[in-house]
Amino acid sequence: GPHKKYTPLILENLSTFRKRASFLWLVECLEQVPELPAQAQALGMSLNNHSWTHENLDKSSGEVLVREITQSTERETQIYRERPSFFRLPYGAGLTNRNVRQLIADNGMIHVFWNVDSLDWKDKNPESILARVKTQMESEKRGIILFHDIHPQSVEATKLLLKHSTELDHGPKALRWVTLPEIVDELNAK
Repeated sequence: GPHKKYTPLILENLSTFRKRASFLWLVECLEQVPELPAQAQALGMSLNNHSWTHENLDKSSGEVLVREITQSTERETQIYRERPSFFRLPYGAGLTNRNVRQLIADNGMIHVFWNVDSLDWKDKNPESILARVKTQMESEKRGIILFHDIHPQSVEATKLLLKHSTELDHGPKALRWVTLPEIVDELNAK
């Protein structure tokens, strides 16, 4: 993402339930919705980098890596009016590629990987997406949940997850929502 129709709805869901999240966006999508970053930032969302075009970076070389990591970071810094701190590899591919990892680090970012995968890109059923996320969250006891803000099912699934989270708010299984910068700062303070 972001997506001109679905991202605002997901932002609305988060705002309604008073939760914050981190978004990792593509430059090619950002160029189409220049108003969204300011809206997301006003709601307390963390904005980060997911590359320029969603290229598989594990199979890419020099010029492509520079565009997808360095140039996308520079462009997002202009758009966000702050430098992104986190980068998510498209497809999660390239994690073991030393050149990719080094370029992310050279751009002052931390690579972020998910451990709860909604699979919302292939599952059209919001209820089964929620069930999958709940199962993985219960198993992991914590996590970075991967959603995509470009699908209609993701809008409804995030709403269901937020509602579920709110229902747990005052019990022993309460979920705490934090952005990537918040959790990294918290972990670094320990």
